[in-house]
Amino acid sequence: PERSRRKTTMPRAVAAGVAALAAALSLLLWIGVGEPAEYNGSFVTRIGEIQVIEPGEGSRISLNTDSHLAVEFDSTFRRVRLDRGEAYFDGAPDDERPFVVETDFGNIVVTGTAFLVRVEEAGLEVTVKEGHVQLQISAADPEEGHVSIALLTAGEVASIESDGSRRIEPIEEAGHLLRLARR
Repeated sequence: PERSRRKTTMPRAVAAGVAALAAALSLLLWIGVGEPAEYNGSFVTRIGEIQVIEPGEGSRISLNTDSHLAVEFDSTFRRVRLDRGEAYFDGAPDDERPFVVETDFGNIVVTGTAFLVRVEEAGLEVTVKEGHVQLQISAADPEEGHVSIALLTAGEVASIESDGSRRIEPIEEAGHLLRLARR
């Protein structure tokens, strides 16, 4: 009688253990679903160096030579600060968390697209490969934040010069190439 009790008890114990493990894993997955991971970092490339940054939520940033970039992603926003140089952004679509690239000359706001941003002393240049981006500048009144000045679509290049002048034109007319986009 004792031997037959062991045979039925052991499979039940194993089944109970497997069920408990499955419940624990399900709970962990359920808690983690929908909560994007935080990602923060500062990146600098030397002359001749290129660096690829993958914040882990489907976006990809290719930082070109002699550039400086800071990344801050969390559950409510995706913000990048490009102080100098050039970066190609392939932003994962996310209507709830806009992808914002901040510069001294203006901001670029998207929910998911591919575009190139170059920041130099002379100004800012934005080239859109896919989708559309919103170009913003600081409002005259600092309390108003930023004001949208243009909605760029695929195939357009916009620039804001250090003197405040602006230009929007097709990529072909600008003679611009998406160097990093081809990598």
